[in-house]
This record gives sequence, C-alpha cells and structure tokens, in this order.
Amino acid sequence: MQLPVFNSGGFRRALCFQEILSEVGFDGGRPIDEAFFRARISGRHNPEIAADLFPAWSVEQHMVFYTDKEQRFRDLAGSQLQRTPGLTEWIDWLRRRGVRMAAVTNAPRANTELMLAALGLDKEFEVIVLGEECARAKPHPDPYLRAMELIGVAPEESLVIEDSPAGLRAAVAAGVAAVGITTGQPRDVLLAAGACLLVDDFHQLLQVALADASSKEEGAAVEPLEVRS
Repeated sequence: MQLPVFNSGGFRRALCFQEILSEVGFDGGRPIDEAFFRARISGRHNPEIAADLFPAWSVEQHMVFYTDKEQRFRDLAGSQLQRTPGLTEWIDWLRRRGVRMAAVTNAPRANTELMLAALGLDKEFEVIVLGEECARAKPHPDPYLRAMELIGVAPEESLVIEDSPAGLRAAVAAGVAAVGITTGQPRDVLLAAGACLLVDDFHQLLQVALADASSKEEGAAVEPLEVRS
C-alpha cells in the first residue's frame, strides 16, 4: 500500500517548492503553477527533481536544495496534516481481515515519520519502504518489490493505492494491480500511468471492496472492476 494520501500535504509541498524556487531564481522567479507541480515534481524522487530543474548544478548543490525544501515542508506541514476521507475506516477494515500493510513512498525518512506520527498511523504499517533506501526509487518497481519481499506476498496477492503517476508506474512495473486515488492528479493522467480503478477517496474504495467481498461470499460471479473515466 502506498503511503496514505493527505489532503493538505500536496498543497504544502507545492508551497515549499514555490518559496525555494523563487529564492534561487528558477524561471526568472515566476511562480510555478499546478500543472508544473503535477508534471515535474509530484511523486518524483528528490534527486530526480533536482537534476531535472537544475541540470547544470552539482550533486552537492542538488542536495542543499532538496534538504532545505524538505525541512521547510516539515516546519509547515507537521501540525496541519489531515487524513483523506475514509482512510480510518479502510485501515480498520483491512486490519479486521488480517491484511498485512506496507507504506511505500518516495518521501524522505524524516518526512515519512513526521506524517505517520502526526496522523496516528505510525503503528499501522508492518513495513515501511523508502525509495531513497532502494537501488532505484519510483517510478522503478524496486520499492514495491522490496515491500512484497519483506511481507512475503506475491504481486498477484497485492494491491497498491497511489496518487501519483510515478507510483502507479512503479506498481505496474512490479506486476501489482494499482488503484489511483484522485486527490492530486487528473483522472486521465492516473489512467495513462496504469491505474486499474479510480476512486476519489477511501470511502469509495471501501465500497468497492465490500461489494467485491459480498459477491465472493455469496458465490456469485464477480465482474471485473471497471475503470471510472
């Protein structure tokens, strides 16, 4: 399972990027817009973002840039994070069914630990896998392959929930069915990245799961999940 999506997180991360990009004079100091953030920042690994935005900089300059950005995010977001609607019920349902859960994220460890603790989710996941601690981060499959290895499950036994194109591509490359949650990216972008199902929040995902479980318990033929476009 991807690290749960938080309503305020994406906005605050965009704000942090805007502040620091303006300070270093990126694109003449012009503000970045939502389309730019989604296409070139959201869901990507920090070294990849820095290399894309500042190809002439050294590795050391890249590290200073994204270290500063992440500290600003923690200062701004720590006390203001909110769970996506339905997340509490979704996790409770999975726990009652004995489903083993992992958080897989491209966020740095300090950010991951802050977000999980702030939302009371730091005890919910059996495994936490960070892209920065794998040979390759998302969109490569390595983080999801590592999570499945640690939990001891096969791709066909797993389900990924993602809000970013990079995360969806990573899941698909790992051979895992992936649900796209539409809290931060347009629906067509998530579909193009490989989402097999789109939901607006975890309430909708739980409704789909309950209907599927009910059909199986009744012995009825289960129709394939339809992608909502």
